[in-house]
Amino acid sequence: MKIKRYLPLLIPAMCLVFYFTGTSAQTSNSNQDFTIEQVLSSPFPSDLVASSKGQRIAWVFDAQGRRNVWAADGPEFKARQLTQFNEDTGQEITEAEFTHDGKFVIFVRGGNENSAGEVPNPTSDPEGARQEVLAVSVENGRVIKLGEGSSPVAAPNDNRVVFNRDGQIWVVEIAEGSEPHQYFIARGTNGSPEWSPDGRKLAFVSSRGTHSYIGIYDTEKNTVSYVAPSVDRDGNPRWSPDGTRIAFTRQPARDSQPRPLFQDIPDPWSIMVAEIKTGTSREIWRSGNTVND
Repeated sequence: MKIKRYLPLLIPAMCLVFYFTGTSAQTSNSNQDFTIEQVLSSPFPSDLVASSKGQRIAWVFDAQGRRNVWAADGPEFKARQLTQFNEDTGQEITEAEFTHDGKFVIFVRGGNENSAGEVPNPTSDPEGARQEVLAVSVENGRVIKLGEGSSPVAAPNDNRVVFNRDGQIWVVEIAEGSEPHQYFIARGTNGSPEWSPDGRKLAFVSSRGTHSYIGIYDTEKNTVSYVAPSVDRDGNPRWSPDGTRIAFTRQPARDSQPRPLFQDIPDPWSIMVAEIKTGTSREIWRSGNTVND
């Protein structure tokens, strides 16, 4: 086992040791002890994002279990709370992202479903719990429900938002009267949407179990095509700045049997680049074939 595998766990643990060591020294001098309540109520920020235009940032802030979206504008960057979820319901807030103009912050409230299709409901709320895509206005804090789902991605030039729901890609506009609907119909489980720079096309990953494709939905022609389809597992599509090419990862196909949990098995992968106009693709990088590569 290499120590670098545990660095993500060791670093926070060391920080806590240093913090509590310092706290213990201070409290021993003042004859006061810190409490478990004080430890558990320590505020925690996460999901820091910046708008594409202007000096504006947003983040998720967990204060005593009450999770909310905050924002700040430059150059002063004075923090202000946008959402008003003022009870500790145990519902996490994740995947914060600005719209193209920086006027809204999109985020997901609620956890992922378990194997039984149940969303976490820590407080046993009799009305149940949902995983929802929401948008909050940076100007006035108004929260708009966009639909049930996760993994929202804002369009680069308007107020369209795509997100995952029931293994398919849905779309909605941040506008009065807009209702979410499935963007297109395609085989497989579809997700990981990525807008082209001009907002006219949407790349996505179409999983077929043992293998997966990179798909492209053309919003103007209303067509679905696939980039260099093979029997491999393709994923992580990323557009070039001019929208003429797509880079993606490729891994060998895998059977449907679960892999051993504690057994290191090589899982080689490569980076591919495809030309959208011609459909041709080429490999630009490949990993080794051993566990340490």
